[in-house]
Amino acid sequence: MMKGWALTMESDEQRLAADRALRNAARAVFHTDIVLMRENLEPERLKQRAANRLARTGDSVASLADDLATNHRGAVAAGLAAVVGLGALVLGRGAIAKALSRSNRKSDDEAAQALQAPGEQIDENF
Repeated sequence: MMKGWALTMESDEQRLAADRALRNAARAVFHTDIVLMRENLEPERLKQRAANRLARTGDSVASLADDLATNHRGAVAAGLAAVVGLGALVLGRGAIAKALSRSNRKSDDEAAQALQAPGEQIDENF
């Protein structure tokens, strides 16, 4: 009887030793992960990762814009023409307004002269 109990005790000690070794290995992995996380959260590393991500995003946006411009040249040209036209309207709105106002005054004067009786004077302050 004693012999069976001794075998059980020995196997229990072996399992306990194996479990402790497994626990110690898991603890070492856990501590290594903590060290790596702390390194990744350093401000310099965060700045570096953010800069890399922005560079990749910028590259992908530039690539997308290049593809769109290559595949849709007509639409890009129309959009560019619209932007240039809008810019011209915004920047030249004063000159355009003057030209339209002169054109309207001339049209009004011509219409008044066509309607006036011969020899009648047109009142300019009308």
